[in-house]
Order: sequence, then structure tokens, then C-alpha cells
Amino acid sequence: MEARHREQFAADNDTDFAYALPGSARFRVNLFRDRHGVSGVLRQIPTKVLTFEQLALPPILKSFCDIPKGLVLVTGPTGSGKSTTLAAMVDYINKTKKAHVITLEDPIEFVHQSQSCLINQREVGGHTTSFGRALRAALREDPDIVLVGEMRDPETIMLALETANTGHLVFGTLHTNNAISAVDRVVDQFPAYQQSQVRSVMSEVLRGVVAQTLLKKRGGGRVAALEVLVVSVAVANLIREAKTVQLPGIMQTSKALGMSVMNDELYKLIETHKVDMDEAMAAAVDKEDLARRFRTGITLVQDSMTDETFRVASVAPSSPGATAGVARGDVLLELDGRPSKEFTLEEVRQAIRLDGKRNLTFDRGGKRVKLVMELGGRETAIPPSGPTGGAARVAVRRPS
Repeated sequence: MEARHREQFAADNDTDFAYALPGSARFRVNLFRDRHGVSGVLRQIPTKVLTFEQLALPPILKSFCDIPKGLVLVTGPTGSGKSTTLAAMVDYINKTKKAHVITLEDPIEFVHQSQSCLINQREVGGHTTSFGRALRAALREDPDIVLVGEMRDPETIMLALETANTGHLVFGTLHTNNAISAVDRVVDQFPAYQQSQVRSVMSEVLRGVVAQTLLKKRGGGRVAALEVLVVSVAVANLIREAKTVQLPGIMQTSKALGMSVMNDELYKLIETHKVDMDEAMAAAVDKEDLARRFRTGITLVQDSMTDETFRVASVAPSSPGATAGVARGDVLLELDGRPSKEFTLEEVRQAIRLDGKRNLTFDRGGKRVKLVMELGGRETAIPPSGPTGGAARVAVRRPS
């Protein structure tokens, strides 16, 4: 630990820094005191920057890297992979452009070696006293691209907006759960008398927002779900007019521009059997909307050994499926009295989401379990007659 971090730890009882084992590993470290004495949390940073392809990032992020000027925000809670995504974007720029890139970080996490670009990485506390001071200095250092590791205060945010407005490409991070709240967070950092001006500047310089979260994959590892807001003319107008409440509708109808909505991405991860329903529900901001897409709570997958067997991959807690006693591993035998082999997987998935009554028969270790569901009513859930045997009737409240 460097002397400055020792001094900070002695004064404040906590400190944050990067620690490297040469040729082995690199860590982001938080050291703090508690009732046991000195404790620490180490988060390993990959020694090699992962590429767009390795991270399966959407192509629109490359488009953000190719724009000549403006502001791009990457947002998400702590530990959501923001630094990894930004590192991939800087790496892409480093390989495909001739530009001067300045990164301002606290601490430096991923180390970039200059390739096609000249890259200067500065650490707050070691190479500069603050993000604001470093941003002011950056304007005199002839950068083409500036990465701001944390936009924590009005001064830093305003300087980032001014840097983007003077012909530079700026990447910044915020801690919000979705793309739209990132726009509101920037504006809300300022007093009321300045907010109209900030909205106007944002509408002119903001090019896109990427909101992401990390989920545990089934079978191990993690996978990212990304929501993307592309600032089109319509989006810019809504930002300027303080009508961000209308942005979800624009995002849903502008997917051809590269926009995506978090619940759509979570839905895909569940349907492709990459994450469990409860994991996705925990990450969802609009939980009611995601639950409505899986109103029975049952996620089915096709057996890899035969195309005619549909197996229950997961059942959402407190869902109609769970209430009726459907369990993971159950095999669908019949749908509305017809053998399941007469349907495709997608036909079955669609059928169990439609309004009306659905008769489902499952095989559970040789025992037939019948389930009757009525979807589309406004009644509250009716408890089933039993957890496994017989028929269970469940009505689902449909949000207005």
C-alpha cells in the first residue's frame, strides 16, 4: 500500500486502491476498520481486457465508440461490470482509431497499453487531486477521448458536459439502475434554477446511455444484461422538455436504432435457459412487467435428447405455477388435452401465457400431476386443493 493510502487509512479508517501481483493478478482493494480490527475486500480485475465478442456486447456499443464527439454514460450498481464494459470500449478504440485517450480513474483498474492510440491513464489521489481538476487539465492536454471513472458531483458533471460540448468524446459512469434514471440523476444533481439549462445541454451532447447488471448463470459464471438508450431526435426533445417519463415508449418502438429495454434482455436470458427466474426477478426494476411475461411462472426448455420432451427448467417463487405445485424437472405430458409432442416449444410457451383456461398435465417421477390455470382475470390467487395431486385452479391478477 502506497504512503498516501496509508495516510488516508490512518485519517479516515478506510481506503480504496488497486494492488497488483506482477505477472499474476490485479485487484481492486477496499481496506477498512471494524470491530474485529482491520478488514479488507479484494475484487479481482482481469489482467487481460476482454473484447466485445468475449463479453457478447451489443453492436450499438461499437457505434458509440465511433462517434466523433458527445457524451456516453455507462451506468449500473456497484459490481455490475461497468469498468469491464468501458475497458472493452477503450480497447476497441485503441485497436481501431488513431486518437489521444485520457482516462481519469479512482483507482486505475484495467491497464491499457497504447496501440493505435496514445493512452494516458491518471489516478485521482496519485496523479491528480480530483476528477474536476483532471477534467480542467484534460482540456489543455489535446485529448480526443476522455473517460471519467466517476461523475459524483455537479462540478465533475458540468465539466464533463462542457468537455463533450467542445468537440470531445466523453465516457462517464453513474450508479443508477436503468438508462432513464441516469438522465434524471444528472439533472437532479443541480439546483432547480440550473436544471433547465442542464437539460438543454444534455439534449445536445448526450449520445447514449448503457445500463447494465450482472446475473449468476446457471451452471456457474456470470452474464450481463444491458439496457441501451440511443439519443435520437425524439429522445433529445423529450430530455429538453423534461418528459423523460415518455422515454420507455420510445425505447420499445425504436429497437431498430439499437435500443433495448432491460426486461426484454432479462426475458431472453430466462427463455434461453441462461439464468433462473428468481435471479432475473431480483435484477428487474419493473418486476410486475417481467412477471407478467411469465404469468404462470413456469419456464420450459426442450430436452436435449428428444425434441418431443418439454421439461420445467424453473418455477418463479410465489407464482401460479409454484402455488399449484409445479416443480423443476417436471415433464409436460399434455396441453389442453393434446399430447405435448404435437406442439413446438414456442407454441407451448405462448399458450401458457395466453388469457383463458389452460389444462396442463406433468409427469413427476412417474406420477401425473394436473394443473388448471385461468389467466387474464383480476381475481387474487385462489389456493390450490393440494400441493401435488389432483387439479389446482389459479387465477392471476392482471395489472391495469
